[in-house]
Amino acid sequence: LQPLRWNVIPKNKLKETVWGELSPVKVTPSNQDELQLLFSLSPPAPKKAPASEAKPATSKVNLLDLRRSNNVGILLAQFKLSFQDIRAAIMTLDAQKLSVEQLIALSAMLPITDDEISLLSNYRGDVRMLGPVEQFFMEVMGVPRLDARTTCWLWSRQVGPSMDELTSSLTILREAITEVRSSGRFPAVLKYILTVGSVLNKGTHLSGQ
Repeated sequence: LQPLRWNVIPKNKLKETVWGELSPVKVTPSNQDELQLLFSLSPPAPKKAPASEAKPATSKVNLLDLRRSNNVGILLAQFKLSFQDIRAAIMTLDAQKLSVEQLIALSAMLPITDDEISLLSNYRGDVRMLGPVEQFFMEVMGVPRLDARTTCWLWSRQVGPSMDELTSSLTILREAITEVRSSGRFPAVLKYILTVGSVLNKGTHLSGQ
């Protein structure tokens, strides 16, 4: 059977927890059969991998590491502005042009490393022949203190909503703790969890025996 992953509480500390007041319910033969069915370790049938399609060759010039380029390319898909408009929005801190989600994506692309700046700066070919990530980096790498500017702008736009969200979360947490402590059903749920875990973990180091 697949074991139930839990942390075994030392017996001398059980009295300090709700588990010290519980004991497993009686398991009938039908219950045992159902647990065998639900938690069997029989491997699932293997899935056939779809046939891969050949990708068309690209004529774009790629200067950056392929993995880096792919990751940035995924993030760039969130932007519907031209690269020039993105640069202008960063320079003027235009919150109407770039959302918080887009700033998070932009921050994840940074910093542009010295090696990347060197590669892009030394390129002497047609910029239009570069890949989209290279073109984007060439457009924004001249923004003064780009990484710090983006980080500070993102923080200034997140701090207010984050405080409101944190206050709301703490209120919900307090209410949830009160409900759990006063609930009569919660110990019953834990009792069944204890029963299932005791059956599944019997004879293993997770049994606590």
